[in-house]
Amino acid sequence: MIIFTYLLAILSVANGATQGVKITQTWNGGFHGTFTIVPDHTVNGWKAHFKCDRGLDKFETWNANIVSKLNGNTDFVLTNVAGNAHIQGGQSVDFAFNGFVSGNPPTCTITLEGQTPSGGNGGTGSHTTQSPKNSAMVSVAMNPVTNAPSHQGGAHGSHMKYDYAEALKLSMLFYYAQRSGRISGTFNPVPWRGDSAVNDGDAGHDLSGGWYDAVVSFNPVVVIAVRSIDLVVVIAMGDIDTVVIIAVVGIDPVVVMAVRSIDPVVVRVVGDGHKDHAYWGPPENMHMWRPALKVDAGHAGSDVAGGTVAALASAAVIWKQKDAAYSARLLSVAKSLYEFANAHRGVYTQTVSASKDFYGSDNYRDEMCTAAAELYRATKDAKYLNDAKGFYQADLPWSYNWGDKTVMCQLLLFEITKEAKYRQNVEAFVTSWMPGHGVPYTPCGLMFRNEWGANRYAGNGAFIAVAAAAAGIGGDSYLKWAMTQMNYMLGDNNYHMSYEIGFGSKYPQHPHHRGASFGHVLKGGLVGGPGQHDDYVDKQDDYVKNEVACDYNAGFHSALAGLYHFYVNNRLPPAPPSKC
Repeated sequence: MIIFTYLLAILSVANGATQGVKITQTWNGGFHGTFTIVPDHTVNGWKAHFKCDRGLDKFETWNANIVSKLNGNTDFVLTNVAGNAHIQGGQSVDFAFNGFVSGNPPTCTITLEGQTPSGGNGGTGSHTTQSPKNSAMVSVAMNPVTNAPSHQGGAHGSHMKYDYAEALKLSMLFYYAQRSGRISGTFNPVPWRGDSAVNDGDAGHDLSGGWYDAVVSFNPVVVIAVRSIDLVVVIAMGDIDTVVIIAVVGIDPVVVMAVRSIDPVVVRVVGDGHKDHAYWGPPENMHMWRPALKVDAGHAGSDVAGGTVAALASAAVIWKQKDAAYSARLLSVAKSLYEFANAHRGVYTQTVSASKDFYGSDNYRDEMCTAAAELYRATKDAKYLNDAKGFYQADLPWSYNWGDKTVMCQLLLFEITKEAKYRQNVEAFVTSWMPGHGVPYTPCGLMFRNEWGANRYAGNGAFIAVAAAAAGIGGDSYLKWAMTQMNYMLGDNNYHMSYEIGFGSKYPQHPHHRGASFGHVLKGGLVGGPGQHDDYVDKQDDYVKNEVACDYNAGFHSALAGLYHFYVNNRLPPAPPSKC
């Protein structure tokens, strides 16, 4: 993903070894955290005990085998998997876990067999810590959310007019609320959501899971959301495992939709868009038949397939540090799907007529360029870079969105090659969105590319500006412009309210969202936004200004992460003044 290599340093610093057991999140009936093992000598195979002071109803972890449960489920015996059998002395290895139990979380410890006792500061770490409320972490906040905007300076010296980390935590909650498929028995910080559409499938393949866009599972918007989550995984300050949980919710169904043993297939959408939009109720009660529209060798869709490849390839790079086997699987699927998309070129709305009414497309070169560029970043195979250059277009795009990734292609190619022409493309795009260059603005300062989801376009533009700044283009001027847009959405507007639900003390109460229509708060959802004159009414039936969707949050989400990155690195410029 964009600014990946640039941001890995902050991940390595912020996600340094924490000894013992750390509980980072709690919810009604469970808790999530990490534990770390640090052997005092090199081991080739290991056994550890995860112990709690009272029994758990259920315990789950990844990258370790649970070989036995002892003493009334208070002692879980863990062993290595193939990928982490060899650990050098003094090297720390982190593991994520979920525990399920009523009441408050118990006190838990982790102990490696065959190690010298170290009082909780070495490989036999034996204490439980809670996440400090003011730590520099970007993760889903399961402790009570502090809704007030932050006007405090951080330890790094920069200042945020609004708490971008808090806004990002809320945005992660929105993606949890959009989950489809089986949720019961999993980490679920949105208690009013349950299992839905569990029977989605096609030709014997289970297609349940993933995210709803609004109520339908559209591949193009899911893919752009997955790529925004990929970025946030990269800059997850101190708790990558938390963000990885929600990233895999989007990635796993993409893998399912992309793999067929003989004839490659990509599922573009699950559900009949017209029938699903006609249904108004919680997704848990949605039981209509939901057909799958797909692209295959006979129905080309290089745009859909290419976007999927880019998401998988960027995720493979991220997952490599956490689960090498899963990363290899993602990359294998991405490479296979790329070959399919390249061999069967076409635009899905031209080959799958039933899809033309929702999220249309007229070009595949942008998606195939980003696909090839991301594969190059993952493999360093020059053929992918050559392909990306071949798919490159020098156009000045109308916007960056689910249907047009042209500027993302240009930015990726600049990041890889540092060639001036790609830099000039990116500069032309960002400049064209700044005041005085043709794009209208509201009186209070929101760039107004389109009335339908005005906040979406502003967030996407802010993301590109922040990503460009991280790649060495534009510097503070780009960051300041991005901040004008993000701060408008968080409170620098004529209503002095946040357009992100749950942020601050004043925010929309009636989003156009089926699941949240029955007394629930859709925390983190970014509503469509104001009209061109800053006009906004909080009405559920106004689907132009009060709609929420995965792609509405995507650029907003990534821009928050990028600005927070600059903040913790003491590189965030002063906030521009509000116009209202």
